[in-house]
Amino acid sequence: MKAYGKVWREANKDKIRIYGKAWREANPQKVKEYEKARDYSTRNYLKKAQFYKDQKGICALCKEPHYIEDMDLDHIEPTSKGGADIDTNKQLLCSHCNSAIKIDKPMTDAIKYLETHIPVYTEHKLQSYIKQEGICPLCKKRKHIKLYDLDHIQAKSKGGSNEADNLEPICHHCNIIKGNRIPTEVNKLIELHKQIQEVFYIENDCIEYKHNADAYHNQWWLNNKDSLWCDNIANHTIHSDKIKAHQKVYQKAWRETNKSKIKAWREANKDKIRIYGKAWREANKKKPHSPPDMITLDMYV
Repeated sequence: MKAYGKVWREANKDKIRIYGKAWREANPQKVKEYEKARDYSTRNYLKKAQFYKDQKGICALCKEPHYIEDMDLDHIEPTSKGGADIDTNKQLLCSHCNSAIKIDKPMTDAIKYLETHIPVYTEHKLQSYIKQEGICPLCKKRKHIKLYDLDHIQAKSKGGSNEADNLEPICHHCNIIKGNRIPTEVNKLIELHKQIQEVFYIENDCIEYKHNADAYHNQWWLNNKDSLWCDNIANHTIHSDKIKAHQKVYQKAWRETNKSKIKAWREANKDKIRIYGKAWREANKKKPHSPPDMITLDMYV
């Protein structure tokens, strides 16, 4: 088929030229989108190329191999903190690690966040990810769940809802390209980006690093597909316990610094407290030694 196509194109150059010209004239907006995507991708990959080769396709923070499209150039010392916009102050991070470094967050804080962060995913995102077997529905690549965003199939700006049937996890890279387009509109753009990526890997001798990323993401899926659901439930519990512990510390500190405010409120609401206490005791006769926690922060706001 490839040989036949090549022969046909050679014999029909004029037809192809005429058709291409007519299509471009009839679709100026699509031409602009394709040219913009090609220009952005080419410039973006040229900037990343040397860093990707130097780091051998490995994220500078999590030390895991990734595809070039899932990595971002980041300033080690933020420019807002006086960091210079030079190559020695840059590194290549995966999109997950890059999101951990906020605009003014020092690198040490980002590393601590990544080491202590408990990954917790929404039930729908996890169910869909498992159903998709970890494969992005747009670029058709299997990737670690941390590289996925929960996206609206029909964009909210175009009337889409937040219902479960209008949500699906897609990789962060495809989500950026997709914008508010529907999947049928974005497929050609995704294909264009994939072609640019393939050229990049070949021209920069990075095929080996692409294979490393393939192996890593596939192996991660095989190792974790059976435990993803149980681990997520456990992480939800740990995450909830951490939040509760933090709330207790915060509430204790708030009460210590607002004793006069609490005292004034109690003086002004003696009747309310009495009525509430009586009602609670009637409802909890079997629990006489468990008084209600009447002092809550929202009472004073």
